[in-house]
This record gives sequence, structure tokens and C-alpha cells, in this order.
Amino acid sequence: MTSVRVAVESLFSRLSSPVPVTKLLVGSHLATVLTSPDTRAVTQEALIKGLHEARFESEVTELLAVPLIAGDFSLDVDALRAAIEFPSVLSDSILSLVGGRDFRVKAWMAAHSGPAPQFHPSKSLEILRKAQIIPPFVGYRLAGLERDSGLPLLRQWCFEFDSLDQRSVEEGSSQFMYFSTGDHEHRVGQFVSIDSHRARSAYLRTLAIASERWGMPIEVAEDFAEAVRPVDPKLRGFVPTKAPNWADKLVPNGNIGDEEWVENIRNVILGRNSGADGTILHADFLVAERKNWAAELELVTVFSDRDDVKAEEVFSRHDELPGQWSYKTADPLTFTTTAEGMPGGRFVPAAIPISDDYLGLFYCEVMSRLPYLPRRFGRTGELRTRSSASQIEIISGSETVGRVVYWNKDWSPTHLRYLKPNCGVAAIVSANFVTEMEEYSRKKLLTFCHLKKIERQKDYGPWDTKELLGEVV
Repeated sequence: MTSVRVAVESLFSRLSSPVPVTKLLVGSHLATVLTSPDTRAVTQEALIKGLHEARFESEVTELLAVPLIAGDFSLDVDALRAAIEFPSVLSDSILSLVGGRDFRVKAWMAAHSGPAPQFHPSKSLEILRKAQIIPPFVGYRLAGLERDSGLPLLRQWCFEFDSLDQRSVEEGSSQFMYFSTGDHEHRVGQFVSIDSHRARSAYLRTLAIASERWGMPIEVAEDFAEAVRPVDPKLRGFVPTKAPNWADKLVPNGNIGDEEWVENIRNVILGRNSGADGTILHADFLVAERKNWAAELELVTVFSDRDDVKAEEVFSRHDELPGQWSYKTADPLTFTTTAEGMPGGRFVPAAIPISDDYLGLFYCEVMSRLPYLPRRFGRTGELRTRSSASQIEIISGSETVGRVVYWNKDWSPTHLRYLKPNCGVAAIVSANFVTEMEEYSRKKLLTFCHLKKIERQKDYGPWDTKELLGEVV
């Protein structure tokens, strides 16, 4: 066995890490290796081997995230598909996207354990409803589909989960707090345990029997399967990089007072936005985490012609946007939003969420700090995204008018339960784009901040929380 083959297979083994961000970084690195002419053949062989050895449908989809992230649509998808021992509607969807074609034979429809007995116990729902095992919205969506269809989907989910529990007996715990450096009662994290694989795989197997036996349309199964996907293909290759310099400048030498925080934020953000690198339209990030204090900051922008807009009303409106307004899917690889007229009101949010859908298991931390992208005001035109390894580009026509960046800060697999995960996102647009929007709307771009800081008087003591809201002027 050559050293290259050993290195590639070692990388694939790291894809089984229980930490989602590690999966994202390893998957992105494997995608680079897969597209390199020197290592392409070896990587595809290792991928086929991994697909054949995968124990769960969910493990198969995580492996298939590699060619999806790579964006290499010239792979032999028939060979990949033939290697899969545990197919699912999601694995077929990924391979259809990678191969650019649909598959007539739906082998995944037979990948289930048969109908659950009428009185099969629902005790496993206690496990399936744990956020550490699977995102809660998965169960809520399945329950909603059960109400609408009258099908016993939750019972089937429990049955499939229990069947997988018997099929894949494995000792171990779903508790991963040994990843934490201490202070366990104050920290939380998302991990991929054996129960997580069973839960996601059981969910896919429930969709399989619903399609084969109960008449669920294939399109519905494909749509619901997206709830357990590893990555949204529109974010392919988007990985955390080094924190921006302006974010590092916000980190104080110690636990400072409120007035110093306000002054520091004002100086750094206004100084950064006055430069040639564009304007921060939205940012949400951990500033720093230390032994006895930590702080996170969110920046939100609006267009307004008034001078009495309050930060409280801006953030109240901002928090309402997810699920109400977002970029749409133009195609499997692109988010987009079309031009719109300037609405009335005291102020208008300048940015909206990147999506109202699940971005994938590998991006679970980004889901907590959802990126916001610019709105385009005007009579015509649109904005669309293009993902790369270091950023998401925002494009208008043939011109790049902005970007979204993603970074980790004082990162750990667990984070303080009083704050969001230890990462950050920011949407930055060009000065010309801001000027164009201001001229069209006849309003000015205003920036508001929400600082949340926690502190304690002694190690391992209780945390106190304080929040500061205001305009960055």
C-alpha cells in the first residue's frame, strides 16, 4: 500500500469524527484531494471502499458529501452507487446531482424493516427528541407529515430506530463532554454519536417504506430527506478560515466596562467600514471567551431616513426574519434574490437570511449564527451566490458586489450554553453597492449592535449576563 493511499484512507477515517465541524474540514480537504489529477484515482477507490463498508444510511450520505463538496460531476456515479450496501433516497439524490441524471431503479425503496407492529412501543421517541441526537425540527416535520397524511410515521421511525439498535450493537455513550475542558454543566455541543446515525438512518428508512408501501410520492420523500443531509450543495466548500483583522481588534485585554465596550465597537467598526474593503452589512460572532468572561456581538444594518430609530425595534424586526424572508433556491448550487421596490416604514432591513431551510449537519454551528445576505432594491436585477473554499461570493450580473466569510474563534467542540457556538459569520458589500442602494432608496444605511457579555467572579461560579444594544455612530 502506497503512502498516498494510506494518507487518503486515513483522511476518510477522520470523516467519522463525532464533531460536525471536523467533518466539514475533513470533507473539504478530501474534496480537494479528489479533484487533484495525482490523487483522483486513489481517492475514488477509497471512497468506494468506504461506501461498501458503511454501516448506516447516514454514514453513506456523509461519505457522498465529499464528491458533492468537490463539485466534480465527472465521477463514475454508477460505481459509487453499486458500492453502497445501505442506500437511501438521500444518497440517490446526492448521486443524481453529482452525476447529472436521475436513476430509474429506486433500490432505496426496499431499504426498510417492514411495517412497524401496531402496538410497537414509542419509548425511543425520548431519544429521538434529544437535540444532541438529531435536530428537533426533524421530528416536528415528520409529526406534521403524519398529521397531514394519516400514516404512522413516528411509530415507524421508532421501529426502524429499534431495529437498527439490534442490528448494530455497539457499546459506547452518546455523551461527549470529555471534549470539554471542564465546567461541564455550563457547556453544550452537537455531536454525531451512534444514536445520531441510527436516528438519521431510521428516518430515511421510514421515508423508504412510506414510498414503497404507502404511496408517498418520490418528490415528497426527496424533500423530507433534505432534513438530514450532511451539507447544502449551495455551500459546498465553504469552510471556516482565519478571523478577520477587525474582529480580532475588538478583543480587549481583559474584562472591560460597558463604556469601553461601546467605544471599542464604535472605533473598530466605523474605522473598518471607512476603508476600501467595503461595508459590514451583517455580522454575528464570538468576540472572545476567557476563563471568567466571554462576549459575542451581532451587527445589523437597516436603511432609514429617520434619526430616531431604536436598536430594540431593529433587532426585534431582525429576529422575525428567519422563516419569513430569505434568499431562494435558483438551482441546486445557487441561492438568489430578485430586485424589489423599497418598502415603506420607519426602517428597512438591509439584509435577509441566506436560507429558510436546513444547511446540513456539517454546518450545524453556522445554523446558530445564520448568515444574512444583502437585499437588492431596484426595478430590475438579482443577486446570486457562488460558493468557494474561503467565502460565498455575492454576484450582481457579472460583478462581485460582496462576500460572506466564516471563521472560528477560541473554538472548542463545546460552547457556553449562554452564548452561541464559538464561530462567526459576516456579510460584507462594496461601497459602490451601498451607494447604489442609498441613492435608489433615498435613505441612509445605519448600523446597530447587540453585545451580549457574561462574567463570573470566580472560577466555576455562576455566570451573570448583560446585554448592550445601540447604534454604531
